[in-house]
Amino acid sequence: QSAGEAEACLSEAAQRVLTVAAVHDQLYRAEMPDAVLLDDYLGHLCTDLAAALRNGDGARIETTLAPLSVTPDRAVALGLILAEVVANAFRHARLGPDNAVHVRLAAEGPGRAQLVVEDDGCGMPERTGQSGLGTRVVLSKAGEIGGENLPALREERVAERVGELDLRF
Repeated sequence: QSAGEAEACLSEAAQRVLTVAAVHDQLYRAEMPDAVLLDDYLGHLCTDLAAALRNGDGARIETTLAPLSVTPDRAVALGLILAEVVANAFRHARLGPDNAVHVRLAAEGPGRAQLVVEDDGCGMPERTGQSGLGTRVVLSKAGEIGGENLPALREERVAERVGELDLRF
């Protein structure tokens, strides 16, 4: 690896550590130890992510979050999934001042919900090789919570939208 590639890997690893810290910080501040209110938790997490990931390009995160609650374990998994997909959008989607990452959480019936993350950036160059660590983290955490509907992550294809997720859990 070149020095630039090593620096990029270390920067990405540092961002993941900060993300995990933000997730745990939000859970620590939660008022109910047995249940986490996702609209509050994910909303604060998006605020923290926007502050950490902005690089002067003016991109933002817009949220529409239903008032749902889950166990702390599910909240941690959802927080890590959300953070990974949002960070991917900020890193690779070439967002500008007129772009946003959109995060939507909606109830889909008793005990079921949908988390959708989309960006309106102009995409990234064609991918080559195998899935990155971020994709493996998202798939692993989605599996832990019984997540479904992840075809965009499972396929090795060029996505018009980098930070795209449609997860039913």
